[in-house]
Amino acid sequence: MQRTLCLPGPRWARVLCSSLLCIAASVMPAQAADLAKLLQEVSADPAIPATAIVLINNGQIVQQLQQGVRAAGEQPARPVSAADVWHIGSNGKAMTATLMARLVELGKLRWDDTLASLLPELAPRMHPAYRQLTITDLLSHRAGLAANADEAWLESTYTDKTNVMTLRQLYAAKVLTQAPIAPARQQANYSNSGTILCGAITERLSGKPFEQLITELVFAPLGMQVGFGPTPASANTGHKDGKPIRGEHASNPKVMIPAGDMYMTMQDWAAFVIDQMQGEQGRGKLLQQAGYQHLHQVQGDSGAALGWGVRTDFPQQRPVRLLMHAGSNGYWQAVVTLQPDTQKALLIASNAGEGTQAEAYQMQIAMTVFSE
Repeated sequence: MQRTLCLPGPRWARVLCSSLLCIAASVMPAQAADLAKLLQEVSADPAIPATAIVLINNGQIVQQLQQGVRAAGEQPARPVSAADVWHIGSNGKAMTATLMARLVELGKLRWDDTLASLLPELAPRMHPAYRQLTITDLLSHRAGLAANADEAWLESTYTDKTNVMTLRQLYAAKVLTQAPIAPARQQANYSNSGTILCGAITERLSGKPFEQLITELVFAPLGMQVGFGPTPASANTGHKDGKPIRGEHASNPKVMIPAGDMYMTMQDWAAFVIDQMQGEQGRGKLLQQAGYQHLHQVQGDSGAALGWGVRTDFPQQRPVRLLMHAGSNGYWQAVVTLQPDTQKALLIASNAGEGTQAEAYQMQIAMTVFSE
C-alpha cells in the first residue's frame, strides 16, 4: 500500500525523494518556464482531468493557473476554477510538523521529549529501540518505523465506528511494539507512522482531535479553510483509472489524517507555504524564527528535514537550497518546491495520480521553474 522513500506503491501518501528530482532534472528543458504552455502540455494528457499551478515570488502569489474538469466524463463538464479544492496528500506532513513546533513554543512539549515520556501508557510494551526517540526523529523519517503498522487493520478502520482518537492510540500501540525496520537516526526511511504518532501525541496532550487542534493552531491563524479525508461529492474529485472516485474509499483511512490526508484551495496551500518562507526571515505568523529554522534543518545525512525534503545541489551551475515534497493518495498528485532564500515557490496539483504521468509532469515543471 504505502511506498517507502523512492519506491513505488499503490496507495498511501508519499514523500518526494532525491532520485525523482534527478530524473526530472535530466529531462527538463533549458528555456525559461512558460507556465501556461507547461500547463497545456499536462492538460493534453487525457488521463489527467485537471491541474492547477501557483507561482510565488517575493512571498506573494504572482501567477495562478488551472485547466481541466472536476470530474472526467461528466455532462455537462464542470471546469475547475481558482476556487476549487485539491487534495495535497503527504504535503500535509509539513503542516503536522508545524503543529508540533507550535506546541513546543506553547510549552506543551519539547523537541527532546522521548516517546516513552510522551506516551507513558505504551512505554512498558514499547520496543526498546523507540523509547528514547523524539518528535524530531519521527518527523524526519529517522525513527526506523515501518511505513504503516498494519495495513489490513488500517483497511478495516474504514467501517470501524470507534472514535478516531482511540484508533490513533491503537495505531501507536501497534507500531511501537513492532521491531524497527532500520537503525534509528541514520538514513531516512519514509514512514506515515511517524506523523500518525505525532497526531496521537497531540491528542493525548490536548484532549482534542488532531483535526480540531491543527485547525485552531495552524490553519485558522493563517486564514486557511482545510478539509480532511475525501473531497465533497460536488467538488473537484480524484480519479482512478480515468474515472472519478468518491465516497470514503476516495481517500486514506481517517486514522491517517496526520500523515497528510487534507484538501484545500491552492490559495490556502500558498498561505501556508508563504508563512514557511517568511518565517525563516523572522516574519512568520505561527512560530518564532528559530522554530521555522528547526523545521527546515536537514537531520544528519538523510536529506530529510521535518516534513520536508531538502536539496542543495540544483541547479548544477549555481546550486540553491530547495525544500521539496510530493504527495498522493493514489487518486491525486501534488508537488511543492520552495526556495526560502529568495521567497520563491511553486505549487502544483492534479486530480489524478497513480497510473498516470502526473508526477512526472509536475516534477519537470518544478525543475524547469527552478533552473532559471
